[in-house]
Amino acid sequence: MRSIENAARGLLRFLFVAAALVPSGAWAQESPAPKRRWPTLSVDAQVGLGAPLGLAGVGLEVAGDWLVVGAGVGVGVSGPQMAATARCRLRLHAMINLTVGAGASAGPYEWVEPFIFDDPARKHWDIAVWVNGEIGLELGSPTGLRLRPFVGIGSILNRQAGACVGDTIAHCKGAHSGDGFNLPFVGVAVVYAVGSGE
Repeated sequence: MRSIENAARGLLRFLFVAAALVPSGAWAQESPAPKRRWPTLSVDAQVGLGAPLGLAGVGLEVAGDWLVVGAGVGVGVSGPQMAATARCRLRLHAMINLTVGAGASAGPYEWVEPFIFDDPARKHWDIAVWVNGEIGLELGSPTGLRLRPFVGIGSILNRQAGACVGDTIAHCKGAHSGDGFNLPFVGVAVVYAVGSGE
């Protein structure tokens, strides 16, 4: 009798251990693996004031679920511009993302003393190299048409490459030696996805 009880207990232990070792999905029909989402390729057109792509520009960007990397060319007040930016996305709603980005841009630049209309001080860079930070919103479908307003600030890296020019060089060097290196900007981009991301 005792041998039967011992055998029963051994069988129960074996079944318990076997059940614990079998993956839970084995007891149910396996669900299909999730479909892989590929990065989305988009084109964008933007306008801005002081923006990395100048007054107007076009670009390409590759976007995943939370990271967007883009580059483009544009034209500013002083000439052609080029820029590259990486942005992180934070989903606020199905159609709204908060974006925070950083990047670099380059192009000719001329700083003009503000609010002075008669011989203002001027500094000129043949090529100014900027580091930029921005924050913005993405409004619309991630695989369709999106609107992206943004604001930010840029800071010149090659400050020594700038030189005072014009008829007010002495005034520029004396009163404005530390001016013209930082530039706030604002802009809006229209982005269209040409790849579905599926």
